[in-house]
Amino acid sequence: MKLFVVCPECNLEDRLRKFEGPSILFATSLGADLDALEVRASIQYYFSNNKISKVGVAIRESCQIVRPYSDSPDINFRKNDAEHSNATSWCPESIIVQSVRSKILMLQEIVDTHDCTVVGGLIFNRDASSYHKVTPRLQ
Repeated sequence: MKLFVVCPECNLEDRLRKFEGPSILFATSLGADLDALEVRASIQYYFSNNKISKVGVAIRESCQIVRPYSDSPDINFRKNDAEHSNATSWCPESIIVQSVRSKILMLQEIVDTHDCTVVGGLIFNRDASSYHKVTPRLQ
């Protein structure tokens, strides 16, 4: 079973099931924010009541919760030219990529005591037809 933290404003649940399979649970938080105690408690609840093997974060590149002052996305999605058939290329280190990287690190802290893998983040383009995988920056 996979668990994804998603922003309810992004409406990605159906797309994630399409790309990642039907065995997915969702923890929702505006902007996929992991700072709120309620969200962390929700994630812990999912772990205590389900066999979660992988966790991740998913958000749209146009999420107005994460980037409220911008009219245009700062990721340039191109045709599917990456390894994954649904993945795309992007222009690195946009605001949204930085935000997702920090959320991945928070997820790693939250699930540190559980036997699961943090799969990283998925940033979907505007129409959610493709996504880019984000991993934590190597230190």
